[in-house]
Amino acid sequence: MGDIEAAVSIHDVDGADDQRQDEEVVTIEGRFSWSAAWCMMFWVVAFILSSAVGILTFQSAGFERISEEISFIREQNPPYGPADQPDPSMGMRDINKPFKYHLPQVALYYSMASASVGLFTVSFFTNTML
Repeated sequence: MGDIEAAVSIHDVDGADDQRQDEEVVTIEGRFSWSAAWCMMFWVVAFILSSAVGILTFQSAGFERISEEISFIREQNPPYGPADQPDPSMGMRDINKPFKYHLPQVALYYSMASASVGLFTVSFFTNTML
């Protein structure tokens, strides 16, 4: 805590401006990267779009995505799946038989939004560090 008090007390001492004028300020200039700037803009747009579509999907106003897979277990059809299953008479999915289910889109769009934030951060620091 002594360093903080010393740093604060430098401003309070008369003649501190004379000491500061003697110090040399070093500024390292980088190079502006247009590719990093374009990447930042792309990731901002990707974040906005994935957030908007994720909110729409969360409110059940998004795009319906149905996947059809081959079952490797004997189990009931998914409760969140569509009503029109390939074999609706069984009410179950059987081994090596196709079944349908809704894709978890909210998780998909959330992961796209968070990846966009992360890649924006990478582009930002690439632009400022180089």
